[in-house]
Formats: sequence, structure tokens, C-alpha cells
Amino acid sequence: MIAGLDPATRRATWRALTAALRPGGLLLFDPPPAHLPTGTEEAQRLGPVRVGPDLYLADVTREPHRGVLRTVFTYRVEREGTVLRQAREAFDLWPAPPGLLAEELRTAGLDVVRAPHPDLMAARRPAA
Repeated sequence: MIAGLDPATRRATWRALTAALRPGGLLLFDPPPAHLPTGTEEAQRLGPVRVGPDLYLADVTREPHRGVLRTVFTYRVEREGTVLRQAREAFDLWPAPPGLLAEELRTAGLDVVRAPHPDLMAARRPAA
């Protein structure tokens, strides 16, 4: 979610979250990518999942696009090797290195703390 916010909206979100958290409250979030890739990269494949005779899958790619990271999902439904339907949607993400995020969190009044998992970031509203 945070990655989908432009920098100004992200900073406003930190301020709103600081106000919403109780003293001592913990904020956990998936940080955005730290930087843009140098070119298009295959991110992952979702599925396949079989439902009756049909196979559902999605390919996810990431590419730099006008200073943001465009994540593209291409969904397919196949039957016996033939594509029945295909749809594509794209989401723009704003990369931010961890140091910049930590600075934004501190500016918003949160203390950066150790997250319970290396894929997450955490911040705590100081106790009253």
C-alpha cells in the first residue's frame, strides 16, 4: 500500500498514522522497493490454479516508467493450451530507500524500530 503513494501523499499518510496510533502503538508495513530496476524484469508468476477444465495464471513484470516503478499483471485463462481470456493491469509504485523512509517517519513523529520480519519496516509512536 505505501509503495502506491506518491512521496507527498506518503508523507501525509505518516502524519495521519501518527495521529491515529495510540502512544506506544506499532506501525508495520511493507516498504516500497528501494530503487528502480535498470530495465524490465520478470517479478513472479502467480499460479497456475486449475478450476474445472480451466487454468488461471498471472505473470508479473516490473519496469521503470517516468521515474516510477510500473508493476504489470497479465492475467490469463487457458484451456487445453489455448488462451481463452487475457487481461492486463498496471500499478505505479514510488521507490524509496530505507533511509529516506526512516527520515520521513521520524519527521512525522514516529520512532523507527526493528520489524519482526526482514521484509517489513516498523515504527512506533512514542509513549506519552
